[in-house]
Parts: sequence; C-alpha cells; structure tokens
Amino acid sequence: MFTDEEFPAEPNSIQKPGEEARCGVVQPDDWVRAPELLESLDLLNGEDVMLFNEIIPNDIAQGNTGDCWLLAAIAAYAEYPNGIQKLFESQTVAEDGQYTVKLFNFESDEWEDVTVDDLIPTTGGKPTFTTPQGNELWVIILEKAFAKFVGSYAAISGGNPGYAFMAFSGITDGLSYMPPSSSPTGAWLRLHHDPDATLQIGAKDCMGLQFMYGPQYGDGVYDVENMFQVMFEAYSNNYVAAVSWNNANNGLVAKHVYSFLGIYGDPENEHYLLAFRNPYAWNSDEWTGAWGDNSDIWEENPDLKEKLNADGGAADGCFWMSYEDFETNVEAVYLWPVEGLKRPGEGAMSSAKKFLGIEKPPIGAH
Repeated sequence: MFTDEEFPAEPNSIQKPGEEARCGVVQPDDWVRAPELLESLDLLNGEDVMLFNEIIPNDIAQGNTGDCWLLAAIAAYAEYPNGIQKLFESQTVAEDGQYTVKLFNFESDEWEDVTVDDLIPTTGGKPTFTTPQGNELWVIILEKAFAKFVGSYAAISGGNPGYAFMAFSGITDGLSYMPPSSSPTGAWLRLHHDPDATLQIGAKDCMGLQFMYGPQYGDGVYDVENMFQVMFEAYSNNYVAAVSWNNANNGLVAKHVYSFLGIYGDPENEHYLLAFRNPYAWNSDEWTGAWGDNSDIWEENPDLKEKLNADGGAADGCFWMSYEDFETNVEAVYLWPVEGLKRPGEGAMSSAKKFLGIEKPPIGAH
C-alpha cells in the first residue's frame, strides 16, 4: 500500500508547530485507510466502495475544522460532476491507496499534481474532518489533497470560497458582491478578484484573496441595481457560487459559508426565491424563516411546493429563502465562472438536489 511520506499520517500534517488554525483544528487519534473507514461506518449498504457514484452536493458534510468555505465550494462545484471528476487522475478506487488530484496554482499559473494516500484522520473511530455520506471516497480524498496543497489541515481552517473555486477551475477572474447594508456606495457593490494583490498576501493563504472595485476593474461599473438578476444569470451561465451570512438569525450561522444551489422567479405572484446549503449537513442549521423547510408558507402555495419538490423536513442543510431575507442577512456573495462544464439533466431542475429549481425571471425583476 502506498504511504505518502511528503504528507504523512502525523501531527505535523494536521498542524505544524506554531501554525495558526484560524477557526480551530482537532488532532486525530488514528489514521485509517479510506475503504476500511467507510466499511466501519456502515456507509456501504451492501454496495462496493467507489471513488465516484452519483456526485451531488449532498455528498459533503463538514467535520472538526473550519473549512466550511472549502466544503461549500466543493458542494457548489459538485453541481458539475464532470468538473469534480476532471480533478482526479484516476476515476476508480486505487487498490494501492494512491490518488493524484490536479489543483491550479495561480502563482505558477500551472496545474499542480497533488498525490496523497488514503489514510484518513479519525477521532473515536469517525472521520476527524469531512464525513462521507455514502459509499464514495472522492470528498475525503479531495479535502486531504487540498490540505496537502496548502500545507496542512490547519491551513484550510478559515478561507475564502473563491480560493477553492480558483484551484478547481484554473480561472482567476472571480467576483465578489457586497450588500447595500455594508457597501460604501449604499447599493450592491461588485468587486473583482485582483490576483496581483492576492499574491502579495500569499499564494497559499486560503483567506488572502483580494477583491477590488473601481473604474480600472471590469467595465468600470460597480454598483449593481438588480442582484436577483445577477444571481439568476450566474446560475444560468455556468458560474459556481457561495455566500456567507452577516446575521445569526433564524437558523443561519454567521460568518459561515454556504453553497448557492438554485434560484426561482415568479413575477406574477412576486415570488423570488434562492436555495442554499449549509456544509454542516447533518447539523440542522438551516434557515427557519419564511420559505424554510417547515415554513407554513409552502402550505399556502401547494403548487409551488410541488413544482420545487420542497417536501421539507430533511436535515440535509438545504433550504429556500426569499430574496428579501437573503439581502437582509447576507454578508458576501462569491461568483466564479467555470468553463467546459455543464449541469447534468435538462429543463428547470438543478442536479444538486431534487427540490431545487430555476425559472427565468423577467429583466427588471426584484
């Protein structure tokens, strides 16, 4: 069996001496081969261990380090299963436990092969960090490869989802949006990633992305009149997206990053909804306000409930929210283009979760 001597199953791979873990990190009490771990967790349900099965955002669940930004980005990217698969050199379970993942190093402007073994840190017999949700290995292998890419698991404790989007896509031209509540212009503010400024912070600093606005960036227009339309067009045109929240309100976790997974607009009934997912999937930290899973408003709109398959009740981290509540509670939005990727399926349904839908709003919708 392959053992990675560059990123060994030792404490220094979790956290180097004197290294800061911005959002905390836990030292494991053991390291277990990934297939054995899945079997011990009774996740196979009679199936074989696979590297990939059905790649969906619900494959991801956060563990004991502050890498919500990374896992939310992975979940958003899982909307494009072929994008996840392209990161892996092999498409099947490695009998020798060796995996190579391709991640983009924007400092060298080259794709970097990151080779890891499948020894996974565990605490009390369970994964210390991300936890598989089925018989697939890809999430725990990708998280480990990313930790090695930046130096340690502590290095992924705290970060910007744009950093992960950049590493997965090879594209540096991402966008961030600041809501009116914190924008210096009093309107939604569009900012552009500035790679040169980011490099001054550090190419392997996951939190160091620098976003700027002004006439020298993009088309020079930075005030956004219609953020719902921006979100719709981003979703329709193969962008990945994540958000963080400013308020710990109605089940939201402040300063925590969520995936953006769907959007729906109905101007006739003035319904403008967005769907998100908390990477703490099992933790039931979901929006509990209007249009949340158990909101009475679904019973008042049974046709819409059926259309969006909003059955509710599942502690999977996924939920709908009105645009008004989104704008009130959001801290930042991160949008990143992806190229050559496509969501599977047809029509109005998102591949991410069966209840997530998208319907085009009119230009000028709220």
